[in-house]
Amino acid sequence: MSAVSSFNTQDVRLWNNPQTQTSKTINFPQTYVATPRLAWGINMLDMKCGTNLRVRTYNDQVDPQKYTAHADTWADTTLYSAGIHTLVLKPANLDILTGQFSTEEDHPWNQPKAQTSRRINFERPFVTPPKVVVFLK
Repeated sequence: MSAVSSFNTQDVRLWNNPQTQTSKTINFPQTYVATPRLAWGINMLDMKCGTNLRVRTYNDQVDPQKYTAHADTWADTTLYSAGIHTLVLKPANLDILTGQFSTEEDHPWNQPKAQTSRRINFERPFVTPPKVVVFLK
């Protein structure tokens, strides 16, 4: 069975102490035999008004026991708090495939475009059209 975990910057710091980088190491509910795959998305943002919304969430240092979740911002953006839900996929779970795309693969953050799109290729083809879930990260 796969699991769900969550991270909120307020787990690490108070909302009224904004920082450009916030992270926390999170233990999985069980130790996996191999490193699980992660799919995640933002579930909450509290940001200062009057500036552009710039947030990057990511996970790193993933191993069979834990991972580190991050919520970062830059330039003139003030991030009071952010929340992230993470779907932890067991290594043997082949029913769920993941892909990702960053707009920075298309253009630099300081040269925004009105529209950006990208084709996501999955690890294997589907026999029938899949159900797709999109997360903002």
